[in-house]
Amino acid sequence: MKKNKFELKLVIAGIVLFVFCVATSFFWYQIFKTDKVVVTNLTISMKDRGKGVDIQNLVPQTDQEAKKVPAYSFDISNNSDVDGRYEVLIEDSVKKDSDGYESVDLLPRDQLKYELILNGKVVASDLLSKVKNNVLDTRVIDAHKTNNYSLRIWIPFNANNWQNKTYHYKIAIHPVNKGE
Repeated sequence: MKKNKFELKLVIAGIVLFVFCVATSFFWYQIFKTDKVVVTNLTISMKDRGKGVDIQNLVPQTDQEAKKVPAYSFDISNNSDVDGRYEVLIEDSVKKDSDGYESVDLLPRDQLKYELILNGKVVASDLLSKVKNNVLDTRVIDAHKTNNYSLRIWIPFNANNWQNKTYHYKIAIHPVNKGE
C-alpha cells in the first residue's frame, strides 16, 4: 500500500513537472518571440522623366516666379508583390561643364529653396538647408504602384552672394528596412 501511494505521488509529481515545463516554455516563447518577416524580393526602381536640372546662370526669384523653373521629374515604382518603404535622397554633385568649369564654388544650400511634388501635390517646400541627412521624403509604396515626383530648386529672392556660383545635384532612392 505504501508502494502504491509512493507511485501515485511520483506520477502526480511527474505530471506537475511536465505541466510546469510546458507552461514555462510557452511563456518564454510569448515574451521573447519576434514578429520579423524578411522580404527578399522587394524591387523599387526609379525612372527619370526628362533630363536633370543644373542650377546655373539663374537669378534670385520670388516663389511665384520660381514656378516657371523647370522641374526635375522622376517616378518611383514598386515592382514587387509586397509594400515597400523608401527614402528620396538629394546629393550634391561636383560636375564639369563644356567650358571646363568645375563646380568648386557651390552655392550653399541655405541660398536655395526647393519644392517637392508627389502625385500632383506639394509635400515639402522650404530652404534646401532644412533637409536633414539629405532625405527629401520617406514613404511607403504599395505593391505594383508608382509615385510620380517633381523637384524644383531655385534661388530665393532674398539670397546673398549668389553670383558666379552654381549648384549641381542628383536624386537617389534608398529602400528602407522596417527596422531602420
